[in-house]
Amino acid sequence: MQLQYNQYNFESSFKNYLLAEKVKPVTLKNYLSDLRHFLGWLTIPSHINVGTGRDLSLPDETSFITQNLTLETLENYKQYLISNNLPLLTVNRRLSTLRKFCTFCISQGWMKENPAKKISNVKFQMSSAGVGRDRPETMDEANIGYVLKKYKTFIEKEGLSNNQIDKNITDVKDFLQIINS
Repeated sequence: MQLQYNQYNFESSFKNYLLAEKVKPVTLKNYLSDLRHFLGWLTIPSHINVGTGRDLSLPDETSFITQNLTLETLENYKQYLISNNLPLLTVNRRLSTLRKFCTFCISQGWMKENPAKKISNVKFQMSSAGVGRDRPETMDEANIGYVLKKYKTFIEKEGLSNNQIDKNITDVKDFLQIINS
């Protein structure tokens, strides 16, 4: 494990991690773009947390991550995205990227837990005029089980290994739990 990283090293290591996870090319592109956006937002001097006195532009970016990738910081980022009127799908995709990035940081031994798992996605709502994007409020366990069974049947035909199938099913299950929360 290297002790000192810069943004390029983070991106490169995260990319290698994602490639090992066999994410699709468009997912890889989006994750890396979203990570660059987040790290750019995080290192702007106006985001120094006055309450804790933490300087978010530390030269040792490994320490920077472990000290500043907190639930509070992630909530602030989420509010920043919402306040800039980004499409809700973009906000949720960026939050998903942070969840994956925190998982990567844990795999590197830089963090012990994933604060991004506590950040909920933005829910879609219909406007009073009935215009907008909508989604079901929740899915019960039976519906989740049905969706997972159908998805497993579909991906088994794709020639994936049992390990890859299990990993995909776990990812979809996690996603369904996130959108249900």
